[in-house]
Amino acid sequence: KNFAYHGGNEIILKSFIFSSDIYKNFALNKKRISPVIFIGKSKINMSIKYYIPEGYRIYYMPKNKKIYNKNFNAEFNYIFNKKYIKVTSAININNYYINKKDYPEFRKFARFINRKEHEKIVLVKD
Repeated sequence: KNFAYHGGNEIILKSFIFSSDIYKNFALNKKRISPVIFIGKSKINMSIKYYIPEGYRIYYMPKNKKIYNKNFNAEFNYIFNKKYIKVTSAININNYYINKKDYPEFRKFARFINRKEHEKIVLVKD
């Protein structure tokens, strides 16, 4: 898989080279017949540092965002200066058992993660 696309005067980067696949693996269905059961509590932390090539600047960068629920939470941050962009994520699943009643909220959480993990960073030539 390519994590960067270069064309003309811009470079488009994926915010994250790898994705957690929580949405794909656990939340594709709009409704659940049975609960979601994880092996145990889970923490997924990712950190990537993109160095900005000389002669380029940040044109677009996603906003820092977080979502919180007592059973699960996630936070995505973008820190930058003239030399690099540091992208971090922290995903926590605090309960191994998500019942059918809590599934709509879990699905919203999983969709949030999926969207944030697939956002793009755009660099343009000065």
